Amino acid sequence: MKKRKVGTLGLLITLWLGLGVPQSNAQNGEEIRNVVLMITDGTSLPTVSLARWYQRMLHPEMRHLNIDPYLCGTVITFCSDAPTGDSAPTTSCYVNGMPSNTGFVSTYPRDAGASNLVPVDTARQYAPLVTLLEAARLERGMRTGLVVTCQFPHATPADCSAHGPKRTDYARLAKQMVHNYLDVVIGGGTGYLDSGMAHHLRQQGYELLLDDLQGLRKSHSHRMWALFNPKDLPYELDRDSSRYPSLAESTRIALKKLSDGNPKGFFLMVEGSKVDWAAHDNDLAALPTEFLGFDAACHEVLEFAKRDGHTAVIITTDHGNSGVSIGRQSWPLYDEYSKEELFGQLMRFRHTGEWLAKALESTPPARLDSLFQLHCGFTLTDNDREALYLNRNYGLSPIPTSERMAKDSVLYRTKLARTVSTIMSARTPIAFTTHGHTAEEVFLACYHPGGKTPKGVIYNTDLHRYMAGLLGWPNGVDALNQKYFIPHPTLFKGLKTRILHGDKKGVAILEIKSSKHTLRAYENVDWVELDGQRVEVGSLVVFSPERQLFYGPRPMRALVE
Repeated sequence: MKKRKVGTLGLLITLWLGLGVPQSNAQNGEEIRNVVLMITDGTSLPTVSLARWYQRMLHPEMRHLNIDPYLCGTVITFCSDAPTGDSAPTTSCYVNGMPSNTGFVSTYPRDAGASNLVPVDTARQYAPLVTLLEAARLERGMRTGLVVTCQFPHATPADCSAHGPKRTDYARLAKQMVHNYLDVVIGGGTGYLDSGMAHHLRQQGYELLLDDLQGLRKSHSHRMWALFNPKDLPYELDRDSSRYPSLAESTRIALKKLSDGNPKGFFLMVEGSKVDWAAHDNDLAALPTEFLGFDAACHEVLEFAKRDGHTAVIITTDHGNSGVSIGRQSWPLYDEYSKEELFGQLMRFRHTGEWLAKALESTPPARLDSLFQLHCGFTLTDNDREALYLNRNYGLSPIPTSERMAKDSVLYRTKLARTVSTIMSARTPIAFTTHGHTAEEVFLACYHPGGKTPKGVIYNTDLHRYMAGLLGWPNGVDALNQKYFIPHPTLFKGLKTRILHGDKKGVAILEIKSSKHTLRAYENVDWVELDGQRVEVGSLVVFSPERQLFYGPRPMRALVE
């Protein structure tokens, strides 16, 4: 297949993609050119308090976090059909304005009938939804970037730049992200980038760095993907600074790359991804330290914004998690404890439960006490030791697998990191109520050079309109779906169309025939074939197996006419 040069038609498409660009948005005399959305995933308010006390225990003079001066309210986050949020639909709502179902990545929700918390248009079920990041690039020519500590196609980063109803469909989401013209991506997930994706990035002129910290630090390219580890980056408490960047360093690098020589501005999303992971595992050592790593990244962004004078910063979380409590009923005098009594044991944890679980893979039973004494400051009880022995992931357990399964199936199935974290947190007056998400509202902190920030209690839909308004869309970006994600029966009305290989196993292809041309559109990419030649269309083409519909930008129609 030959690659067709853009030519006159491509130029028309490019010009069309730029139509409708909103006027420069000045608020209180300050023009906003850059928007930075910072999300600390799965962070309940007690986690923020815990991090603040943790920092104060380390540095008594540091009584405030970097975000503290900018706290301005709370956000009520929810799914389209449930009060308890999931990362996929809640971050989706921030960037596209529509609450959706659990697991949906920037995709319109299915109708849940009486359970709907918002009106749902049944004709739009499963349709992709334009995100703020996409709108910024397509409508204003802004640069875009993602900085995360999880794998790059995980729910929150995917929400900004991919579409689909299944957040775990990483192959689909990763391919869309690779084809969505992101200028800078720094995070985890080398194992999610296949050879075809890597080839595409290099062909498009990206600098691709895999497990290359020095390369990241020396890079001068404005277009770069830098990925570390097959999956996620280590927790901040466990991070080897000679191999992995901190979230703060990655953020600083991304800001420089996105801002240098760029008069049109940028949209950057930074995620403290693994605060949520720590909460899910009830990993008390990871929880405050991971948030402090995020807070350090906030400092980088806030200082940049204050120097720049044209940057707005939004700092929040997508939902609560774990029901963490600084106080435990089984410790009846905890409310009279000194700070040392309340937090002293926590401060003795030198590594996270995740790190210790990995260390256990090579630690025989005779050495367990010395391992926990060295890294946690305590020795194991008989009950602790039994819980470890019963876990299926402790390969050196003296209890045979069959006996472990029969004796206690719950302990057998539990992640080893969760068992370790339970043992660790039990030594403290700090407790958890769940390993899952929680429905309370979450904190909001904002910086605007002209002081125009939301205040009080707002909904996630309100936060979307605030951010969209900074870029010139005060009612949100939903109207842009009629331009970039048009269902194919509408887009190609009057023409002969058919879907080939449109099942879940094969790549779906939309074939359109006119009297002059044959066009083939492929799912999850930014190009089509016109009479056998490749033509880039500037934005993603997305297929919905649930609806057997393709969605694409309006210029695709002009190609076959």
